[in-house]
Amino acid sequence: MKRTSIAFFALFSSLLPALLAQPNRIGQIDPGRTAVLKGNIHPGAQPQYDLGPVDPSQQITGITLMMKQTPSQLAELEQLLEEQRDPASPNYHNWLTPEQFADRFGLSRSDMAKVVAWLQSMGLSVDEVAQSRNWVVLSGTAGQLQSAFLTEIHRYRVDNEPHISNATEPSIPAVLESVVLGIRGLDDFRPKPRAKVRPLPPAGPRYTGSGGGHLLAPGDVGTIYNINPLYSRSINGSGQKIVVVGQTDVDLTDVRFFRQQFGLPANDPQVVLIPGSSDPGTSKDDLGEANLDLDWSGAIAPNATIVYVNSTNVYNSVQYAIDHTLAPVISMSYGYCEPKISSSPASSANFFRSLAQQANASGITWLAASGDNGAADCDTGATAKNGLAVDLPGSVPEVTSVGGTEFNEGNGKYWNTTNSANGGSALSYIPEMAWNDTAARKVLDGGGGGASMFFTKPSWQTGPGVPNDGARDVPDVAFAASPDHDGYLFAINGALQVVGGTSVATPVFAGMVSLLNQYQVSNGGKAGLGNINPTLYALAQSTPSIFHDVTVGNIIVPCDAGTPNCTNGSLGYSAGVGYDQATGLGSADAFNLVTLWGGRSSSGTTTTVTASSTSFLASGSTVLTATVKASSGTTTPTGAVSFTLNTTSLGTASLTGSAGTATATLTVFGSQLPVGASTITVSYGGNSGFNASSGSITVTVTLPTTTSAIVPSVVPNPVYEQQPDADGFTWFFTVRLSEIAGVATTLTDFTFAGTSLASRIQELFGSASLPARGTLSASLKARNLSGPGTVVLGFSGADAGGQKWTQQISVPFLGPQISSSMALTSSPGTVVQNPKARPDCQYYQQLNLQEQNGFGVQLTRFVAAGGDYTSVIANWFGSLRLAPLGTLQAGICWTGINPPETISYEMDGTDAAGNKISATASVPFQGPVPGAGTLSVSKNSVALTATAAQTATANVGVVVPGTQQWTVSVFPANQKTSWLVVFPLSGTGSATVNLSASTAGLANGVYTATLVFQSLNTIPQFINVPVTFTVGASSAVTISSVANAASFQQAFAPGMILSVFGTRLSSGTQSAASLPLPLSMAGVSATVNGVSAPLFYVSPTQLNIQVPYETPAGTAVLGVNNNGQVAVTSFQVNAAAPGIFVAGGSLVPTATARRGGALAFYITGDGDVSPPIPTGVPPAPVADLSQLPKPRLPVSVTVGGIPANIVFIGIPYLVGVTQINITVPSNAPLGPQPVVVKVGSVSSPAGTLTVTQ
Repeated sequence: MKRTSIAFFALFSSLLPALLAQPNRIGQIDPGRTAVLKGNIHPGAQPQYDLGPVDPSQQITGITLMMKQTPSQLAELEQLLEEQRDPASPNYHNWLTPEQFADRFGLSRSDMAKVVAWLQSMGLSVDEVAQSRNWVVLSGTAGQLQSAFLTEIHRYRVDNEPHISNATEPSIPAVLESVVLGIRGLDDFRPKPRAKVRPLPPAGPRYTGSGGGHLLAPGDVGTIYNINPLYSRSINGSGQKIVVVGQTDVDLTDVRFFRQQFGLPANDPQVVLIPGSSDPGTSKDDLGEANLDLDWSGAIAPNATIVYVNSTNVYNSVQYAIDHTLAPVISMSYGYCEPKISSSPASSANFFRSLAQQANASGITWLAASGDNGAADCDTGATAKNGLAVDLPGSVPEVTSVGGTEFNEGNGKYWNTTNSANGGSALSYIPEMAWNDTAARKVLDGGGGGASMFFTKPSWQTGPGVPNDGARDVPDVAFAASPDHDGYLFAINGALQVVGGTSVATPVFAGMVSLLNQYQVSNGGKAGLGNINPTLYALAQSTPSIFHDVTVGNIIVPCDAGTPNCTNGSLGYSAGVGYDQATGLGSADAFNLVTLWGGRSSSGTTTTVTASSTSFLASGSTVLTATVKASSGTTTPTGAVSFTLNTTSLGTASLTGSAGTATATLTVFGSQLPVGASTITVSYGGNSGFNASSGSITVTVTLPTTTSAIVPSVVPNPVYEQQPDADGFTWFFTVRLSEIAGVATTLTDFTFAGTSLASRIQELFGSASLPARGTLSASLKARNLSGPGTVVLGFSGADAGGQKWTQQISVPFLGPQISSSMALTSSPGTVVQNPKARPDCQYYQQLNLQEQNGFGVQLTRFVAAGGDYTSVIANWFGSLRLAPLGTLQAGICWTGINPPETISYEMDGTDAAGNKISATASVPFQGPVPGAGTLSVSKNSVALTATAAQTATANVGVVVPGTQQWTVSVFPANQKTSWLVVFPLSGTGSATVNLSASTAGLANGVYTATLVFQSLNTIPQFINVPVTFTVGASSAVTISSVANAASFQQAFAPGMILSVFGTRLSSGTQSAASLPLPLSMAGVSATVNGVSAPLFYVSPTQLNIQVPYETPAGTAVLGVNNNGQVAVTSFQVNAAAPGIFVAGGSLVPTATARRGGALAFYITGDGDVSPPIPTGVPPAPVADLSQLPKPRLPVSVTVGGIPANIVFIGIPYLVGVTQINITVPSNAPLGPQPVVVKVGSVSSPAGTLTVTQ
């Protein structure tokens, strides 16, 4: 390649844009086929605040349709960002123009043209197409928007403020679903400014309060943070630009007044109102935010050009500034707590990250405030109610988060008694502590910080003090922010005021970064730094003189008892040595930051890897040693190396060494790798003195032949914090040990976070004996973890021959999630061929799917054994919907197995907030076992009852051959079954399994679980035993029968109206007054499989309920609770069970129709619908009736045996009822004729229609 001719290179360069152009992803747009953009309703648009529809003629501007990148684009972009930071790469600081970014990472020109054409065809104005081709800004009337996006836009009053917002989820043409991330701007909710403005106090010496407190002028900050030496070298921002983003008009006379007061050179900001945005006008609160940002970014970099980009929404302002590369530094003082930024926070987080990556790729450094509510970013009152949270966009790894400190003088003398000409009186750097004025102000008032719930730990976020929590931690740096000790002076309305908050710390640091840019350019560097975070963390380790480590104070705030993360009435983080979540790396000495940023020449490095053994058993381990060597000199590389298998992290280790060579070691267990050859990559991220490098090694894992091989696993992984159970436990998980080599063994020790639980192995696992190719499992729960963080679970054991083994697994235990989590397992854990079964079902397994976090999931894709089985999800699992904390099971027969082999599975879905959810599993398949015995149990089901504060018990006998081992587990393994204790959980030979069901923490009602008995070398390999636990069972309340509410037959389907008959079902009679349906009326409620069933009607002898759409085919358990008295029954659910509403056997509302005439009638029991709608909720209004939900299964109608043409089918703003419009066949027999509806393969009972001529 080095001999490639210049002529060829020039030709290649000229063709590069065409070669990099993105392929088309959008086909023909069919407006008749749409997809719902879930999670695009603002959280403030609640029904209780709804004032009705907006005027259809109201103009709405600044709407952004956000695009998403393909996985390959994301991977390529992340690789480029790494190379742009690597001095050894030809792409080092080779920043992209917006057009170059578009050709590599945006939509194709053709696809973007199709999007624009569709928007314009709907009457909308396209105000801007991003140069990056990653979004479109549009506007239109409310009526046009409602028609285009099939939504309703309403007026709201929230917190005594008028707002507008879409009230229903928007939809787009289905073909655009693969390219559209979301839509922002259908509402006018805006992020709130955070500036903490105080009136100017009475002054003694100029800018010194009468109480002895001080106020910060530019001269003070220049002294405290050592900026003045830079000014003396003419490093003052000359030739540089800083963008400040806002959402208000500004009066430049305030900026001029501020600069005149403190002797700063005249330098008006440039004001840019983004195209297509209406004039935002002047907002009092936003004006203070804008003015302080303009004053202080310009005060720190007095000769820089400050570009103020504004619009009606600051998010539109920042995306415009990035897309037009208006400056290499962007200061943003706005933000929103992660969980509440939208109803689909994950989508918003992904969009911000996409935006930040574009900024970095263009050489832009984006700085954002960390928040001003302490560790509780979602709260604004006197106490926290929503738990720990951090701020977007500061939590994005490609954004630098700026936190807050306050001065801590102690007895030191740091202030002069008079001011200099520029208003300064500070004498030197002043010690700092974490900013927290909460106690003094009686309201949450302190710097923000903590762990992101969306972004994982970046590889560069390492060093002393960085939490091992697997999450992106913020802030990165912190500067003075207290408005009280000591506040910043700024100008507003022609006068000076006092202000504080991370809103001021951010433009202060933005000014410093601008000086850094100027210094780099003056020394021959290219303008722009991109993401400065990796270098900040490397410098903190290699050049600590750059930072003032803040080790005092905290951002701990009071919280309401019983709310998330609240322990002993408070939550938060303390400052400490090194990095901390209160102040990050600390504040910066600006002179050292600027002059030492590139002061140490970067040396190349090489990374090599060796292994103590390149071939080892699955039951063993190897020690990997990474050696990082400097290309020249004797200075030794420092930092950490990461070990990865493909995209899976195996761990990190810190480097130690001397004379230019450093090493790090990591023990890798065989259980962490697949059997066979694997290539492990070791990456060194570099630091300020050394470039990054990487190396790899191939190791081989083999199965032992005479010793056991243990593979530990934890489900779910990671483990997310849940609502506490009655005993305060908040983390629920299952530990499973699988033996895969065919040698039985014994578990002798189990450790959790370093604590040995050896004495509890029998209690937790049911047995210490792990059968050959068998499993041991324990359903566990934890509380009071010092998380979020990674917990190491360790296991030790010994085989019968004395061979000892050790394994471990590292599992992230993270804070609460706002998205779903699924777990997929198999019964049996290892599938053994049954040669006695029919030929097409000798390999039989049951897949068990459960939801872990309390959020429902719509299943969208299922792949197994290399095939796509999405089309049969509903047939195999009984439903496309997984209820919150619910379960689905699928019995599958496999053919074509060539044992031994392993089948991998993946189930994908989308939760209610639009988050993409996935669960995977891998299951070994083995050939037949000679002399397989028989597994049986003494009970097909178990029914337990108890009253409050009681415990119910039962037992189940398990029968296997005398030497055969068995296990039993509880499904689902989450807090929904924490009431059930089972022991023992395994054994050898026939035995009795004891069950204990506790009512502690349970309300009266019906609870269900499944016992899964397994034995490896038996036929069958597993047996399910359903368990029903009724709390508050009453003989007075009875259920005599249930029926389809239309046909009154024993035929049932998801979503149908179910009539329940019995005695004392209710104390009175009541009907639902409105939709959505209530979950309780007159003290009566109902559940189906533990899922609440909405109520139409209650009376002493009859209830009408809707069967939840999440109910899968199979046996369903119905519970009715009449003011604490509970009755229970079961019924069989099918995919469809259609019933026609009739009166006296004849159709309603019309019992007579002529040949060729139109007829409308209604059914229930047609099963799940598409697009899906929640149980108990009517469909949202649509402009096109064909877009209403309709049965997923095919529907046909006959009249007198003659097929009828269906003109319309859909749910007409009702619940549980589907309307069908047909044309009566012209050749239908005359007189009373049977009308039959067929849904899927199931036909309804006939209703009578009298056909006339």
